[in-house]
This record gives sequence, structure tokens and C-alpha cells, in this order.
Amino acid sequence: MRMLKIIFCLCLGVFIGTATAFGQATATADLRGVVRDPNGAIIAGATVTATDNSKGTTRTVTTDTDGNYVLLALSPSNYTIKIEASGFAAKTVNNVLLEVGQQSALDVDLTIGSVDAVVDILQGEEQLVDTERTQQSTVITSRQLNNLPINRRNFLDFALLTPGVTDSDNINDSSDFRVAQTPQSGLSFGGSNGRGNSINVDGSSADTASGGARNVVSQEAVQEFQVDRNSYNAEFGGASGGGVNIVSKTGGNDLRGSIFGYFRNKKFDARNTFDSNPNGQSPFSRQQFGGSIGGRIVENKTFFSSRRKACGRTKPLS
Repeated sequence: MRMLKIIFCLCLGVFIGTATAFGQATATADLRGVVRDPNGAIIAGATVTATDNSKGTTRTVTTDTDGNYVLLALSPSNYTIKIEASGFAAKTVNNVLLEVGQQSALDVDLTIGSVDAVVDILQGEEQLVDTERTQQSTVITSRQLNNLPINRRNFLDFALLTPGVTDSDNINDSSDFRVAQTPQSGLSFGGSNGRGNSINVDGSSADTASGGARNVVSQEAVQEFQVDRNSYNAEFGGASGGGVNIVSKTGGNDLRGSIFGYFRNKKFDARNTFDSNPNGQSPFSRQQFGGSIGGRIVENKTFFSSRRKACGRTKPLS
């Protein structure tokens, strides 16, 4: 009897562990590469340090006997990479931008001597090559989130800018046998009905059992997100459509914040030529406002971030 209880507990633990790990996408990036000397020979035992420019946090690894290094699970951010080895001049690479889901390669050649070298990757240049990626994916960056116009401030609508993604509400016609009231994500990947997608926020699932997307973060709280359309890794679990991997904003060493306000009123809208309303343009108004703030509690160690969701009032079409 005791043995049966032990076997039952082991099976239960395996089941719970499997259920917990199912569909847990990563909200990080990886960086790997090879360190060589001027003649192309590998350098074993070199020290590679990655420093997050906004938080000041560092990660350090050493190259193996083949000169390879791997930095796993780095937070999406802008980094400074410093490579040091005995008998060689140190080399610093600035402005290394890592995006969510990225698996990039940065190979480095060190020179013999004591004069350190600094390499800047200029903004706007092509970033590191993603050598390990097999999926078809696109990253919607903070620059796009902050500058592109969007209705309703539903940041998931930006996924419609990527190839093969359409509005799943538009396919809800006589050929779709779903219950009309059944929630769905609003995103159709390759003609899917929008219910088989995987929505993740900071590595945790944010979709419902029926395929809808939970509203857990506002646009103001999103740093960037990745749209995986095809051939993505098994970490996205049982998604039969596409995957949306969202990273929320975090604080840094500098105190930073933002505030926004959006106003729309029928008085600023052009009249619809085909509007039969005798009183003119149908009444519509929307006011949305909010903001965010983030900073440090302990320098280079502990940070805070606070966001106020978009709020206001909307008067729909009559």
C-alpha cells in the first residue's frame, strides 16, 4: 500500500510538472559566439561580460575549449559586451540590441597587446544575425508602439502589420461554425479562426481556454512583442495558430516616465457621404489618458515600474 502511494505521488508530480511547463514561452533573448585571435585561432578561457545599459546588471561567462560562449535568458534590452583574455587587448562592443525571442551570434576577434578596442553598433544599422531562428516571426518594437497610429489602443492590432496575419472577426461569416459569442484573440494566422493562438506575457500564458486573449497589460505597459507565424519552437505548447510573445516594461537605474492623452470628437471627423443621418455625422467621441513611471530602488539590483491603464470614456455610434 505504501508503495502504491509513492507511485501515485510520483505520477501526480510528473503530471503537475508537465501541466505547469506546458506552453510556457520564454520572454528573453540569447547571445552566443566564438572568440578568436588575429590568426583565426580560438581563444579558450576568455571572459565575456554582458551589461544591461538601462539596469546596470551584468552576466559573465567564459569561453570553452572551442572558444565558444553562450549567454542565455538575457532580458530584451540594449547591451554592452566586453571580451577579455590574458595576453590580448580587451574589446568592447556597444549598442548590442537584443529583442524578445532573438538567438543572435556575435563573433569577436581579439588583438595581441594592451590597447583596448571599442566597437559601436550604430543605431539604424542591421543588428546581430539571428542564426538559430527557424520560425517566421516579426518583432513589434517600442518605436513602432509609440509612433504608429492605432485605434482603440489595442496593441495586438499591430500584429496585423505582419505577413499572413488578418483580423479574425472578418472571417466570422456563414462558413464559420463558431458560436458568435465565443471569445477569440482577434488574430487569424494563415486563415485560422483566431482561437488556436498562444498569447504570452513575460513567459506566462495570457489566453483563455476558449481562445480569447486576456487583457492583462495595456499598450503603455508593453516594451515590445514578438509575432511567431510559423515553424516556432515547442515552447509555445499546443498552439495550432500563431504565437504572440509580449514583454512588459520594467524600471531601470534612471527615473523615467510617460504620460499620454488621446481625444477624438465628431466635430473633427469628415462627414460620411453615404451617411443618411439628417443631423449629419453620427455622434462619436473618445477620450483616453494614462501614463507610466519606473526607476530604481537599489542601483543595479532592484527596480520598480508602475503603469496606469488607458482610461476615459467612449460614446459609440448611435
